Amino acid sequence: MKKVLAAFVAACLMFTVLAGCHQSTVSSDVQSAAVTSGSETEQDSSTAGDNWKIAVMTSTVTQGEEPYRAAELVAEKYPGRVVHVTFPDNFTTEQEVALSTILSVGADPDVKALLIAGTPAGFAALIDKLKEQRPDILVWAGSPSDDATVIAEAADVVFNTDIPEQGYQLAEAAYEMGATTIVHYSFPRHMSVELLLERRNNMEERALELGMTFVDGTTPDPTSDAGTTGTQQFILEDVPKMIEQYGENTAFFGTNQAQVEPMIKTVLEEGGIFLMPNDPSPFIGYPSALGIEVPEENQGDFEWMNEQISEKLAELGMSGRAGNWNISLQILNLQVGAAYAEAFINGETNGEFFDRDVFESVMKEVAGEEVSIQAYQDPATEQELENYMVVLADFMAY
Repeated sequence: MKKVLAAFVAACLMFTVLAGCHQSTVSSDVQSAAVTSGSETEQDSSTAGDNWKIAVMTSTVTQGEEPYRAAELVAEKYPGRVVHVTFPDNFTTEQEVALSTILSVGADPDVKALLIAGTPAGFAALIDKLKEQRPDILVWAGSPSDDATVIAEAADVVFNTDIPEQGYQLAEAAYEMGATTIVHYSFPRHMSVELLLERRNNMEERALELGMTFVDGTTPDPTSDAGTTGTQQFILEDVPKMIEQYGENTAFFGTNQAQVEPMIKTVLEEGGIFLMPNDPSPFIGYPSALGIEVPEENQGDFEWMNEQISEKLAELGMSGRAGNWNISLQILNLQVGAAYAEAFINGETNGEFFDRDVFESVMKEVAGEEVSIQAYQDPATEQELENYMVVLADFMAY
């Protein structure tokens, strides 16, 4: 797993220098006319032809660099077959722009699958519109913010962290790391997301069971007028206040990537415990916060990166005061999604959009046996959403 993911991230990082000049657009050969494909919901591999394509939709670099770079690598792996587009930074007020982009992609009959990374709330309705135009297209929704039942009905395959279970995991990790208080940073838009709220509630429940204090912190929404800068400035100012009030054995976690780097930096300066990035990866927040320069030969090397983080924390007397998973869920999402889409397009699935056996086979091929896989269970009905797959990796303290 490490070798596969290391190679994947390495290629992603090679594109960093191009961030300032690259702008993601719909492929020039996407047709302007919409395609109607009848009422079939099964894939006929004989119609795929040799010109099939996969569309990949991510945030811009401003909102999340890792999924953007992961999409670029998917394009490298499938030369000439990937259409990479982005949704607006402020999706909540620019849904029509995102819908127009999705429908434009769907207008190309050669595009057989759409992979979405970090699927924002409200995307289920956009997927429904796409399906009206292209009922034959496979839609893969990664890390969605829509309610589980809503997105599972709209998309064909849903991929996510086991977010509710992660709440228990994080509280237990905080306790093992010596925390007496947990501060959970978020904002109303995220707390309106069923899974994120469930994780927060589970974290509080387990924290109280373990005798810890649980505190809610509300930051500006990075998609609001305050932007990413406003969110980061709030973290830089508020974390010291929390440590002053609750002490150095206060553990911090935030629900947005923009919060990660300033949170790590402030914890290192003021004391405290940083649990992990909201999107697990040693390449999120840590390198810039710790000033780690990554030589070309070590780019994408998870083992090397984890060693560097451990060494830096030891130098600062912060060993055991920060944690992570040792894999990137955003990269895993698109890598597994692309492999699954290829199998679907080539007629290697069971004829339906979702084939759990193929999903698990692809996941194990990419991630090995170290990641648990299961279908999401709706807490309200206790019913499994069979096409909504969640994964959980082991927590590690540096």
